[in-house]
Amino acid sequence: GSSDLKVNNISASGSPLTANDGDLMIVDNGSISISGIYSAVISGSTVSANNITIAGSTFTAYGGDMDVYDNGQVAGAPYTDGSDTVSVNDISISGSTLDAYAPYGTGGNVNISGNGAVGINNSTIYADNNVNITAEQVKLGDAIYDSSGGVTVNGGSITAGNNLVITANGAAGTTINNGASLNAFYITVNSPDG
Repeated sequence: GSSDLKVNNISASGSPLTANDGDLMIVDNGSISISGIYSAVISGSTVSANNITIAGSTFTAYGGDMDVYDNGQVAGAPYTDGSDTVSVNDISISGSTLDAYAPYGTGGNVNISGNGAVGINNSTIYADNNVNITAEQVKLGDAIYDSSGGVTVNGGSITAGNNLVITANGAAGTTINNGASLNAFYITVNSPDG
């Protein structure tokens, strides 16, 4: 119908999801709290929380915006020996299609934003208007999260009718590789080192 569709805490695989005449929103506002010197020791382990994973799926917003937001927060930080894999508030999009367009007239925007890493792997993103991709560092000042806040576009294509803006506000920066195609009237890529 002509209403918005909002889904929380999603892991989608092989799914088609369409909003007619409205916005399609995927939002995760969860949080992870790590506390206690002895109970929060991590060694050679994997911490994974509040992530959005989209694999082999097609999401379409006809005449509206296609939004993927991971706004989760991290409180505290674990003690670590440096061999750990930490995946918190990451957005992973692989082998998928995200569209915001209108069959007649002008469609909307595709907005992907998270407090963590944003990875786009062999996927197609299309917007009649703008595409905005932003990654923030999970928790400022904590060394274990230094690799967060990066944007990786690995293969696939991103097309915007007007502006394509990619912003990485974490130490991981921006990586565009493996034949990724970026098409827009204006393309802006920002990384923390300028």
